[in-house]
Amino acid sequence: MLSKLKLDLLSQGEPLLIGVSGGADSVALLDALVQSGYRPQVCHLNHQWRGAESDADAEFVRELAGRYGLPATIESRAVAGDEDAARQARLGFFESVAARTGIHTLALAHTADDQVETFLLRLLRGAGVAGLVGIWPERQLGSLRIIRPLLKMRRAEVVEYLKSRQLTWREDSSNTNRQFLRNRVRHELLPLLARDYN
Repeated sequence: MLSKLKLDLLSQGEPLLIGVSGGADSVALLDALVQSGYRPQVCHLNHQWRGAESDADAEFVRELAGRYGLPATIESRAVAGDEDAARQARLGFFESVAARTGIHTLALAHTADDQVETFLLRLLRGAGVAGLVGIWPERQLGSLRIIRPLLKMRRAEVVEYLKSRQLTWREDSSNTNRQFLRNRVRHELLPLLARDYN
């Protein structure tokens, strides 16, 4: 996986924030960055959507950062609303951490699977050509530069890497909730396309 990590987005030793949910993708990105010589500051926002499960995710991330000897900013905020509200809350959190630390590059662990899901979601919602471009590997959000070093990797490759490194991760139970459109795309539409349309 390290050979596929898109590190040309970074300068060696560049100060870095990383968003870590505790899920497979973010744990793999954190480990791969550390293996590549980076010492990122770990950032985790507990949305408090899943009660004790969310609290356990936050504690997992705290312990994970501690095992690598990395600084961590972990906060809890009750977020009301849908996935978009949660995404906006996370971005606000990352911006606040950047302002406090003076570190203005943030690594996020979106993969090629996320890219496909995002494209299909935008297509279903009637996005125009500009919207269908998908997730950018690099973008500027105010003073915060967001990079996505895993964007060319499939989720299956990420899990294979974690197993080869004997690393554990957290599973978010809400990822199976078909109430969310992204989950219906992931668990219903994509398997249908793969099975019937290749």
